[in-house]
Amino acid sequence: MAEAPRSMEIGSHLQRMSCYSALIAERLGLDADLIRIASRLHDVGMAAVSHAVTGKPGPLTPSERRELEGHPGLGHAMLSGSGVELLETAAEIALTHHERYDGAGYPRGLAGEEIPMAGRVAAVADAFDALTTDRAERPAFAPQQALRQIEQRRGRQFDPHVVAALATVLERHDWPITSADEDELDRMRGYLDHDDPIAWEQVWATTPPLRPAVTAPGPTPHPVADEPSPPYPATGKAEDVPVAGQVRAP
Repeated sequence: MAEAPRSMEIGSHLQRMSCYSALIAERLGLDADLIRIASRLHDVGMAAVSHAVTGKPGPLTPSERRELEGHPGLGHAMLSGSGVELLETAAEIALTHHERYDGAGYPRGLAGEEIPMAGRVAAVADAFDALTTDRAERPAFAPQQALRQIEQRRGRQFDPHVVAALATVLERHDWPITSADEDELDRMRGYLDHDDPIAWEQVWATTPPLRPAVTAPGPTPHPVADEPSPPYPATGKAEDVPVAGQVRAP
């Protein structure tokens, strides 16, 4: 099995996420270099979200959640309109990386192939990096555990073809997890990682959706989307337990 690129071992979230995006894009026949660079700007809109929201320890109020969910549109506004392919691709990714394959995402409730492929790729890469990174509420998932979490959500949150591409990438590369020391964990305690699909499902469970999902035409979902798929079977394994059940020991 090939080793991960050095940048994956020492890089920031943006470096790791852009590297995942490029490798997935390559498997799908997309312009991997374009996706790699453009995806680094996926969260540029977060710069316009107040620290009171991004750094809040604890649940978000409906108005705070609205502000957080506005960051894709803000990023798109910052990047679009130049006519430069790189920036227009970055704007597209910024706007659509939190859309869901089933139409229940934000900010526009796009579904299926209405979501640009670059956005679908970025969504999977973003979630994978979040899951393989240490958080105060849970240790990092091993890469194959993180893949299983993503596979449970294929056809619902994620494009099945993009998930399959990630699985192929993981067969060919040995990916590390991203560890944090105790000081870093203390600083992030209570912080909502909006890229973590497990944490975001807890937000949905405690806060009603801010808008009804828009069901848009798209390709027929992968059969797994129609199967009952409780996200956390009671097996006792770390990858099957809700984030609230994975709190670190003091």
